[in-house]
Amino acid sequence: MFMLLALALSAVSATPWPALRDGTRVDYAAPLLSQGGLLSSGCSGTGLLPGGAPDVHEVALEISRTSTKYRSELRAAYGNLVRWVATTRWSNQLWLEDPQLASQVVCEHVQFLKETGRPLGDARHCILSVQTIHRALKGKLSRPWDCVKSWQLEKALRSRVPLPSLLMTGFFLFSVATALTCSSDYDIHSHFSFAILCRLGHHCLLRPNEIIKLCVGDLRLPRSSFEPEVCIVRLRDPKNRASLGRFQFAMVRDTGLVAWLRWYIHGCPSEMRLWPGKQPRFSKMFRKVRDRLGWERLPLTPGSLRPGGATEQFMAGASVSVLKYAGRWRVESSLEVYIQEAMSHLCVCELDDREFEALSGLITAGSAQWTQPPSHPATHFFDRRAQWRGIHSFRSQRTRKIQTLPLGC
Repeated sequence: MFMLLALALSAVSATPWPALRDGTRVDYAAPLLSQGGLLSSGCSGTGLLPGGAPDVHEVALEISRTSTKYRSELRAAYGNLVRWVATTRWSNQLWLEDPQLASQVVCEHVQFLKETGRPLGDARHCILSVQTIHRALKGKLSRPWDCVKSWQLEKALRSRVPLPSLLMTGFFLFSVATALTCSSDYDIHSHFSFAILCRLGHHCLLRPNEIIKLCVGDLRLPRSSFEPEVCIVRLRDPKNRASLGRFQFAMVRDTGLVAWLRWYIHGCPSEMRLWPGKQPRFSKMFRKVRDRLGWERLPLTPGSLRPGGATEQFMAGASVSVLKYAGRWRVESSLEVYIQEAMSHLCVCELDDREFEALSGLITAGSAQWTQPPSHPATHFFDRRAQWRGIHSFRSQRTRKIQTLPLGC
C-alpha cells in the first residue's frame, strides 16, 4: 500500500549521524522526518509517506483505507521509536536497511515499553508503524511480534463482560423514566436516545462506533400493512468493511423496539443522527445510568452491548453459524470470544436482594413502556433545535459547494 522512503533514506545515509550536542542527543532521523513530514506540525495529518520528496506521496485511495485516528496513532508510535533509538547504541547504525537488525531494535524497544509501564497497544502500534512506513520490512518482524505475544500472556486476561438481557431491560426502563422526569430538552432527548440506542445495540449486536454513526436514513421501517413488523438497519463503514463490505445490514425483529424507533425518528430528515452527540458523551451517559442504578462495581461499558446480545441469543438457542452472520463476524473464532454464558450469569448474581427487588419492580412497572412508546409524539417531550441547526448548516454548506462546481461535474 505504501511506498518505501528510499529518497529520504538515501539523503540521510549520505551524511554522518549526529552525536551528542550540549548533552542532548540529536534525533538521528530528523532529516527523514523533516523530509517526510511524519511528525511535523505543518503536515496535513493524513499522510505517512514523505511529502517533500519529489513524486513520492500517498494517493487518495491509500489515505482512505485507514482512519485518520489510526494513522495518527501510527505516526506517534513511530516518533516514540525514533526518539528512543536516538538514545541507544543503535543511533549510529542504519538498522532500517537490515531486517535482522531492525527486528533486534524493535524487540528492544518493545522490552523498553514493557519495563516503563507503557500499554501493550503502544508496542503493537510501534511494529505496525515500522511495517507501514518501511514496506520492505513487512513480514520480516516476527521476533517483535513474538515479544508482543509473550507480553500478552503475562497480562491478566480480560474477557468482554456481556450485558445480560435482564440488566439491559433495567437500563432501558430507567433511562425512559429519567427522561420523563427531566426538565431540559437536552436531558430528555439524551435519555430517550440513549435508551433506544442501547436496546438497538444489544438486539442487533452493534459496536459502539456503529451505534454513534447511525442516521435516520439508515433505518428502513415498514411502510405498508402487508410488510412484516421488521426494521432493517444499515451500517456504514463498519470496522470490518475491508472483508465484509462498506455497507452491512442488521435486522430488528423486536416489534416493541420497531415501535420505539418509529416514534423516535418520526418527521426527522434522513441525515439526522440518532445520537445527539459524540461517542465520549455516549460512554459518559452509560456510566451515569449504570452508577445511578447502583451497579458501578460491575465492569460494564458500551462495548458490553454486543457480547451481551450475542450471549443472550446463544442461550436462547441460536447456533454459532447463525450468530456469525447476524453479528457480521468474519470468522467463528472471533465470535467465540463474545459468548460468555458464565460471565453473563455472574453479572446477575452480583446484584444483592435489595437491588434485585428494585430491578424486578422496575421491570414490572415498565412492562407497557417496554412494548410501546408514548402515545404523544417525540416533539411533545423535547425538540431538536440544535440538531436542526446543524442539518440546515450542513445543507447550506453542501449547496454552496455544489454551486461552485464547474459544469459537467
